Amino acid sequence: SLNNIGRIYSDRADYHNALEYHLKSLQIREKYEFKRSIAVSLNNIAENYNQLNDYVSALKYALRSLKLNEEIIDKSGVGNSLKILGEIYQKQKKYSQALEYAQKGLSVAKEIRDLDLVKDANKSLSNIYAQMGNGIKALDHFKQYILIRDSIYNQENTKKLVRSEMNFE
Repeated sequence: SLNNIGRIYSDRADYHNALEYHLKSLQIREKYEFKRSIAVSLNNIAENYNQLNDYVSALKYALRSLKLNEEIIDKSGVGNSLKILGEIYQKQKKYSQALEYAQKGLSVAKEIRDLDLVKDANKSLSNIYAQMGNGIKALDHFKQYILIRDSIYNQENTKKLVRSEMNFE
């Protein structure tokens, strides 16, 4: 799909091409009113604009995604939008706003028990606190990030091991 092609370009740090595919994907999703998919596209577009340092556009799309995720009651989407907003403000060195959004994102992630989002929110908070010069809080969130990252990694490896054992038998 167009969205997946956009993600590949994003992963390769080709943000201009990524934007092209995410914007095309958004047009199709809006045409058919796939609200959850629209919100995903909006977040993807916001992330790419943020990487290109176009903060006005990044904020526009991230706030639109947050509003839509709240409207359709997609808490995972809300948490992701909040995390992205925190990252946008962080890159602008607007740390109080960055903290506000990142902390709200972490709160939502914990509420819905989304380990990936909890991991990412802790990494964001660690970076924000480090840039603010608060090493203690930066280290605390970094430790949480590592703990959850390793937990997710161990869960994935356990699943792979069980699958390979089942295939062997």
